[in-house]
Amino acid sequence: MNAIKNICITIMVIISILITLMLDDERIYILISIILSFIFFLRARFDITNPDVWFVFSVNVYHLSIVVLDFIGFRYVENKYEVGFINLLSLLGYFSVSLLMRQNPRDKIYFKNDIVFPYVYIKCMCFFVFLLSTLIPLSFILSGAVNKSDFDNQFGSVFSILNLLFLILILKSKKIRINSFEIVFPFLYFLFISLLLGERNVFFSFMLIVLFFSYRRLGISKNKIILSCLVLVLMIPILGQFKNVFTRTDIAVSENIPIGVSILNGEFRSAGYNINYILNQDIDLKYGASILSDFSRALIPRFIYPVENSIGWYNNTFHPNIVAQGRGYGFSLAAEGYVNFGYFGVYLWFFIVGGLIVFLNNKSYESNYYFMTYLLLLPIFVYAIRGDMSTIMSPLVKQICIPYFLLFIIYKFLNRIVK
Repeated sequence: MNAIKNICITIMVIISILITLMLDDERIYILISIILSFIFFLRARFDITNPDVWFVFSVNVYHLSIVVLDFIGFRYVENKYEVGFINLLSLLGYFSVSLLMRQNPRDKIYFKNDIVFPYVYIKCMCFFVFLLSTLIPLSFILSGAVNKSDFDNQFGSVFSILNLLFLILILKSKKIRINSFEIVFPFLYFLFISLLLGERNVFFSFMLIVLFFSYRRLGISKNKIILSCLVLVLMIPILGQFKNVFTRTDIAVSENIPIGVSILNGEFRSAGYNINYILNQDIDLKYGASILSDFSRALIPRFIYPVENSIGWYNNTFHPNIVAQGRGYGFSLAAEGYVNFGYFGVYLWFFIVGGLIVFLNNKSYESNYYFMTYLLLLPIFVYAIRGDMSTIMSPLVKQICIPYFLLFIIYKFLNRIVK
């Protein structure tokens, strides 16, 4: 049955490509993107923890928001046709690898108890890292910074490590509920950190992890999780309005802008904007050179040697005045593929990233370690759509692999002392 389903979807993809090649209108690209996305939503039974839903939805929203803003007359986009085409290529890259690698989770064994760390050990480590993390907001306040651009937060990854320890802690807890202290306290803490530092990703990353964990492990219904995710999306412009609320004196609520337009014109505008900007430039293709920079950025700490990744290249080359203010426009995973190999690079980049996502999703049903890695990387994969490859590789190495290794080494060392 799955083979027949995949063949039917493949035929739909081929027909979509043929129609796309025949018609020269960005609205056709958007329509085909929506149809194919809905097919994959159905294929995943609207399981929001399945990348066929959350990743496909994220790709569409990040790429097409700028086009929708143009359609309603809020912004002007010169390359609507090309942005729509790039969105479709991104989806096709992911769809291709999803069809090749996707496995039915019902065929797998759920939730093995394979975490070797004792509950008390993880609880102590969690408390220790929490204390370390409090130095960041304290430093922000003592520095006299008003906005996040005034503060060089080089140790923000400690919040991701705290998420890792939090996940291990609740996995080791014998009784865990959505209103448990282990969930309520981090919720309040990360919300405070996001409002103080202006780093909304700290709060939203934690919330995505909690919601997806709740669906997979706590039995929260699909409808409640979908509704909660929609509420999170609605909170994006609200938290954006009130970031740095404790240090700013110029908080002003925007008027006469519909909430839908605020959402599209905020977080989700950047990737499409950067794609449109790159399409207006005369750029020599890099032919994969940016991957070397991305790997270097992932392996070499910034305080040792600041490697310029694609985000840095884009902002330093085209927006140096914004960089001088301590800000940046991010970039785009699709645009990085484009500046390397043109339109084929867009397809290739999302094929590669999609392969990693589908692999982790498949493995997340076999091992708690893979399950935690999948949850921790999920918000990073979403954020990387407006970033580059290093946005994925750097956290994977520095915030997951190295902390896993250190936890194991410290645990073994303490075991030897006790014995």
